[in-house]
Amino acid sequence: MRNPGDPEHAARVRAARAYAGLDQAEVAQKLGKSVGTYKRMEQGTRPVSKPERTKIAQLCGVPIEFMDEGFDALMIVSDDLLARKVLEEVRALRQDLAAQLPTSRRMMEAIARARAALDVDDGPAEPANTG
Repeated sequence: MRNPGDPEHAARVRAARAYAGLDQAEVAQKLGKSVGTYKRMEQGTRPVSKPERTKIAQLCGVPIEFMDEGFDALMIVSDDLLARKVLEEVRALRQDLAAQLPTSRRMMEAIARARAALDVDDGPAEPANTG
């Protein structure tokens, strides 16, 4: 009697392949398996070993946590990746602003010098003493 595979692993293998946009023959070839063996992995009629799940994850560009623990793990990893992406964008924005700051500071200084040269006073106008 054959040892059936884990239906959850089979579903994750299918999902990873679909995510990568690969067909069964491509993944089978990259794994060094026959197409029939790979199809049985996806159908859940053949177990998928830990090393095979790891290699499928790498081939398909999904976190190994997804292959082992499913969508809950993927959500945690996804949240972590999102947080990293936001942090990278904030750092890039900070660098952009820091690069622009000297220009802005020079512009403000030039405006201040021009105003001083023109003797511009922005203060409130003094009421005329008409008394």
